[in-house]
Amino acid sequence: MSYHQSGKFLIFFLFAQFAIADLSTSSATIAMIKEMNVGLEDSDNSPFEYLSKNENSGFHVDVVRQVAKKMGYQVVWHRLPWARALINLEKGELDAVSYLSANPERDKYILFLPDNLLSYSEICLFTKVDSNEKINFTGDLHQLKKYKFGYLKDYFYSKKIIQAKSYLRFEDFPGTSSHQFDQLLGSRFDIMFMAPARYDELKKTNSSKASKIRILKPCLKSDDAYIGFSKVKDPQIAQKFALTMKSFKKTKEYGQLLKKYNLQYLESSSR
Repeated sequence: MSYHQSGKFLIFFLFAQFAIADLSTSSATIAMIKEMNVGLEDSDNSPFEYLSKNENSGFHVDVVRQVAKKMGYQVVWHRLPWARALINLEKGELDAVSYLSANPERDKYILFLPDNLLSYSEICLFTKVDSNEKINFTGDLHQLKKYKFGYLKDYFYSKKIIQAKSYLRFEDFPGTSSHQFDQLLGSRFDIMFMAPARYDELKKTNSSKASKIRILKPCLKSDDAYIGFSKVKDPQIAQKFALTMKSFKKTKEYGQLLKKYNLQYLESSSR
């Protein structure tokens, strides 16, 4: 073999070795990326969780995705009816579910950690504009004993509202939150609970229907909303998520998300 030929062979050999090494590195990188299966309610929970151009969007979605990415995980979203999401979480078919309030029943199968707090918001009371009488409300639910309340089955609004079940008339009904306004206008009950963002969305999509409904002020603060992890799965995942979340809330990127979704009031929860 001539010197010229041996030089060509050496170049080819080195190129092949680099190509194999690069391929091995890429394969290792792909292998390192793990999936995190996270459940979302199949409903419009703007600005926290919703569909935009058939893509999962919202503040919670962006936060969970970025925190998971820092952990080396790719999030696989599962949009499900709320009751089904909780069942799948209990079975361990999901790693976590977003937008969860903690309560004793859920504590049995869901791991809630303080640093996995996603947000908190308000819960408002809504009634029909053409009610037979004007309902006055100053913030004390005891004022409303004579009225019937619609309560969406399998939902947990807040501890304060749960406690009110002992002295208010509640009617539990199945379905999704999008059905609540129709149930109210159909006089199935006098008052319903709902996050104000849902009403804002209704005003954009169906202003005629929204004009028939009014908010009873003041609104009530909802319980904290977490990403809760299945106790069937490795608890270290939830713990690592909490540590990563705590660090992420101190970053510029988190501040940009608060500004993007007009949720600057949540800044206090990051300290």
